[in-house]
Amino acid sequence: MDAALAVASQKGPARTSIDDVIAAADVSRGTFYKYFDSTEKLISAMANEVANDLVRLIDPVVAVHTDPAVRIALGARTALSLVAHHRVLGGLLVQIGWPAVPESAQYFAVHERDLTAGMASGRFINMQFEVAMNLIAGSVVGGIHTMMRKPSAHYPGQAALALLRALGIAEAEAEQICRMPLPLPAIAVDGILARAMRSQLKPV
Repeated sequence: MDAALAVASQKGPARTSIDDVIAAADVSRGTFYKYFDSTEKLISAMANEVANDLVRLIDPVVAVHTDPAVRIALGARTALSLVAHHRVLGGLLVQIGWPAVPESAQYFAVHERDLTAGMASGRFINMQFEVAMNLIAGSVVGGIHTMMRKPSAHYPGQAALALLRALGIAEAEAEQICRMPLPLPAIAVDGILARAMRSQLKPV
């Protein structure tokens, strides 16, 4: 999967082939088929690992709060701020098309947790779950592209503010939430993202 991420971050998932991956991983075709029966299955598994790595990075920052609005705003701000501080991370996420991951991924589970709690408590307006999920994913993914093209210290907070408004949080409260301190997590030393970032940062 590390090899798949390295290739996909350069070529994009659609142009990643089995030959590319086995060459990057220095394994035989038979070894590849021992674990995956297609590049699509491999890319899906790799994207799932990337998403789970991000959850392991970000969720401890937000999970200490009980308010789902605070959790969602902090999660979006943290993801976008990480990209601003770690440009290699942003480049990887843009190239692999994150978050094109299975709905079983932890990425969806944590947002389902917060969206469900927010709607059940009346904090968020009621809407179709997929619509609410796309509001979050669209804000974060579009924001990653923006931050890679034109970094801005103000963008993460503005994106989170727009997201909270869309979910039904009043303007004044949304602004207060988006001014909360933002402790950025360190990139984990044992995850697929950290390994890919180290690899890209090695001197030639």
